[in-house]
Amino acid sequence: MSRDPVHIVGCEFKGKWLCEKDCPTRLELLKKGIDLNAGKEPVSNQPKRFYRYTDPSWPSMATEPHLDIYVLARETPCGYWIKDEHAWVDDKEYWVSKTATRRRAYPTLQEALNSYRKRKERQVKIMEDQLHRAKLCFEIAKKFQPKGEAA
Repeated sequence: MSRDPVHIVGCEFKGKWLCEKDCPTRLELLKKGIDLNAGKEPVSNQPKRFYRYTDPSWPSMATEPHLDIYVLARETPCGYWIKDEHAWVDDKEYWVSKTATRRRAYPTLQEALNSYRKRKERQVKIMEDQLHRAKLCFEIAKKFQPKGEAA
C-alpha cells in the first residue's frame, strides 16, 4: 500500500474508481464528512476510527503530514485493539489504552495533531543535541594528535 500523504491511491469515491491524481486526500474527505465506504454500509454501522499523523513519505516530501486511519477491531475495559483501515495484506493489530497520555492513535483529529506536534518537537530537541555533540567532537578531532607520532 502506498503511503502517499497527498492521495489515496486507487480509491473508490461516489461509486467511481479514481486514479491517484483524481483522488482527494483522506483529510479533505473527513473534513467534509464524506466516508470512503459510503453506500456500502450505513454510517452508524461504521467502526470507531482512530487517527495518527506521521511524517510525509520521502520521495515526495509533501507539505502536510500523512494521516493514518485505524479502525476499532475490538474493545476491552482498559482500551482498544485497532488495525489499519486500508491494510490489505497485514492485519496487524495495535493496542491503545483508554487512559494513557501517549498513544499510537487518537479518537479525534485534533488529539492526533497535538501528538504529532509534540513528537516532532521532541525529535527536533534530540537532533539539535546530537548536532551540538557532533560539532564538539569534530572540533576535538581536528586538534587531536595520536600519542607517540610526530605532527
